[in-house]
Amino acid sequence: MNELSMRREMARAGRLLYERDLLTALDGNISLLLGPGRLLTTPSGACKGRLDPDDMVVVDERGEPFPGQRRPSSELKMHLAIYAVRPDVRVVVHAHPPHATAFAVAGVPLDSVALAEVVYNVGVVPLTEYALPSTDRLARIIGQYIPYYQALLLRNHGVVTVGKDLWDAYHRMESVEHFARILLYAKQLGGVEELDSEQIGQLCQLRRNAGELGPNPLCDEIPPDVAASSPAAVGPSAAACREEENHAGDHHCSGCSGAGGAGPLRDTEIDLHWSPADAWPESQSLAAPTGSQECSPAAAAGEWTSSNGGSDLKAEADEMVASVVRQVLEQMSAKMRRGGLHVTG
Repeated sequence: MNELSMRREMARAGRLLYERDLLTALDGNISLLLGPGRLLTTPSGACKGRLDPDDMVVVDERGEPFPGQRRPSSELKMHLAIYAVRPDVRVVVHAHPPHATAFAVAGVPLDSVALAEVVYNVGVVPLTEYALPSTDRLARIIGQYIPYYQALLLRNHGVVTVGKDLWDAYHRMESVEHFARILLYAKQLGGVEELDSEQIGQLCQLRRNAGELGPNPLCDEIPPDVAASSPAAVGPSAAACREEENHAGDHHCSGCSGAGGAGPLRDTEIDLHWSPADAWPESQSLAAPTGSQECSPAAAAGEWTSSNGGSDLKAEADEMVASVVRQVLEQMSAKMRRGGLHVTG
């Protein structure tokens, strides 16, 4: 596909993100690799639903626009950080889908293993620390998580998805939002029944048989040295962490902390300049956060067991989620009434 075709496809993806309420106003950004040292991205300060192919901006590996270009997205740093640590990624999409972002605002990761399609195509979606948008710190946080995940919830911010091409990343964004909506409805109906470790293993085998590439923390066996250095690294043992019968006594499992989030990230100066030919310099590696979480039966059942009032936080988060669901259902009921239908119960 030539550059003009890529520009057209990016404009089309921006329109779909806007029309399907995955972003609004001037929110969000998209980038894709054109070739060595060249990146195509959406411009700063523009509605992604009303972009033309000529509006897109070409930047170099430092994020600097070539002469005659518009100003690129102000959040390009996090895109560059992703390309630096994920050579398989060709496209990054960032948006603010309302249901998924409600989870990010409530402080709740999308780590429920409840839908086969999501397990297969996405895995789990962890909740990152909050960092000011457009900053080096946000880029560092994303650079720490993204080697192990295909999508991230950015606390009090939005969602990032990656893919091997534009529509791969776009479809993951749709899937994350759809999954968040389903989870909200399921909570209203009484709760979420998750897949067990055997069912997850079968889905992982399907992925391997199909030759699916890219990380999936529910399926991939993370090397011990990587798992020790990053709380975001979880392997097949994470599925077992969810089954209460596997947690007799004080069993510790690093996978559980990876699915839900991490401790504070230590500030580390890193080079955010992306180069398709080079790996991330070892001297500027991402610092691993500290802290862990015990995989108690309560944690396996989805309860927060931190010693600093975690259960109170969970109750508050559940109430916030329920409030969002009530608003959505009220809006749906109002639309149906306007259409001549009546909702009871």
